[in-house]
Amino acid sequence: MKKIHITLIVIIIAVVAAVFLLSPKNTGNTVKDSKPVSTGQTPAGQSEKAPPEQGKDIPQEKNEGIPPKPAEGAPPQGSGDFQPPVDLSKLVPPGEFEPLKPLDPADYKDLTPEVKDIFDKPGKDLLAERRLSGTNPYTMMKEMGLKEGDNIADIGCGTGYYTFIFAWKVGKKTKSGDMTIVEPLPGDKGMMYAVDINKAMLTYDQYMLEHLKTERKIEFRNIKFLASDEKAGMSGIPAGSLDFAFLSETHAYNHIWGNTSHLVNSDMKKSKEAYFKSIGEQTAGLTKTVYEALKPGGIYIITENDIKDRPTESILYKEDVVKLLESTGKFKMNRIGDFYRNAYILFMKKI
Repeated sequence: MKKIHITLIVIIIAVVAAVFLLSPKNTGNTVKDSKPVSTGQTPAGQSEKAPPEQGKDIPQEKNEGIPPKPAEGAPPQGSGDFQPPVDLSKLVPPGEFEPLKPLDPADYKDLTPEVKDIFDKPGKDLLAERRLSGTNPYTMMKEMGLKEGDNIADIGCGTGYYTFIFAWKVGKKTKSGDMTIVEPLPGDKGMMYAVDINKAMLTYDQYMLEHLKTERKIEFRNIKFLASDEKAGMSGIPAGSLDFAFLSETHAYNHIWGNTSHLVNSDMKKSKEAYFKSIGEQTAGLTKTVYEALKPGGIYIITENDIKDRPTESILYKEDVVKLLESTGKFKMNRIGDFYRNAYILFMKKI
């Protein structure tokens, strides 16, 4: 009997000990169907939602003061400064001309101060991430429907950001040894007319032309560089030859306003109507020569910022440009497309 009592006592002690050891207080685990009580304090490095798995490092969250990254495909947030990294392998469609790389001024002698300034500043903007992921030339060509055999003028061509990509698209490409020749098609089709009032820009483009020939083994024979006049407009383009006249982010009509504003007194600048009228007068030469160079039904394309918080006298909005061009009786709006951020693409058709 004594043995039975001793055995029962041992069993009872063992059960009590097991219950004590397996209680939540001693294991850190919650009993099924019970709800954990939050104390408002979380152990360092641990999430209150779930404990870390054993054997794994606990990730430290360091996101104080850092805004969340926009979702994939979302537009730039806040000030619009966010841009995804530029991946040229994805940016450039197969078979298209890759973006230009800036020229090194050390490779050239006797540069005038004006041309050197372009090497030092605008020329370095050719591969800027903000520009390539915003004013994407390949997106623009798709919007335009640009194709081989089209004739196009790049008005305000600058350092050739669009010029060479467009020229590659419209020209006929053939191989001659290790050189790729880009040339016009029969009947003077597939031509690029690169136009700028800044002769230093055109000098830079000529250097780029030679650089592409020696370094990338590409010889462009379908580009003509033409100096224009801020009042008289373009010259040197055969009448009725263009499928497209392209003017992008040069502040187009505003740019000419800036270059000729000395012709308008300060009182006129304060008035929107006077400003609008003066723009029409000062750009009459450009509008006239673009009209004459386009084929019947040709398209005049303008891309520009449309930022509403700028001073009234410093920018023409898209509706202003439409009104200005339609008032000449030479153009009619074809369509307006979104480009990026606060910019637009305006398609004006020759009538």
